Amino acid sequence: FETKLQSERANMEPHIDTNLYSRQLGIFGMETMGKLVKMRILIHGVKGLGVEIAKNLILAGPKAVVLHDDNLVDISDVGTNYFCSEEDIGKVTRAQKSQKELKLLNPYVDVTVATGKVDLNSLKAYDVVVYTEGNKTEISEVDRFCREANPQIGFIYARTFGVSGFIFVDYGPHFIVFDPTGEDSKSSYVNGVSRGNPGVVTIVDEKPHGFSDGD
Repeated sequence: FETKLQSERANMEPHIDTNLYSRQLGIFGMETMGKLVKMRILIHGVKGLGVEIAKNLILAGPKAVVLHDDNLVDISDVGTNYFCSEEDIGKVTRAQKSQKELKLLNPYVDVTVATGKVDLNSLKAYDVVVYTEGNKTEISEVDRFCREANPQIGFIYARTFGVSGFIFVDYGPHFIVFDPTGEDSKSSYVNGVSRGNPGVVTIVDEKPHGFSDGD
């Protein structure tokens, strides 16, 4: 499991560009932003969900984001990863293709690619590990390692299935939730689904779904 975190920048004191991050500073505050710019994050799986997570994180401004996905781009990626095109199929990995575009989003973030099988001990280099792919055994092993590490490593597992999805977050027994209620959940009621191809989903009129054509 090889990574290319830049050791020169790793030893530098974090710099916060108050012009670039002015909106975030107004929301997060300087203390939280100071922690964010020191974070190193590994993202395993760079399909549609993984690349979206990477994009948002890089714009937020952590110290480093490392992409891990050794799968070559295939036709399904063209419809999910907006950085992949038909010309990339079978030529580059999802991580390699995404890294070239993602690193342009924020000059303060080291965006690199890790290759090879994930070695648990290598995860000690990160503050947060994000998985968007993997089987139950692999996910459990990585989560257990991150939870038992000292200092503990934050672990996030997220998946999407069409318009639905889930997220599992493990920051250990000492994780403090400052907003126990969070946002109200959004829901809609399905009245029926036709048997045609494509199927037509009918929603109860009193509960609009909020989606638009193309979602």
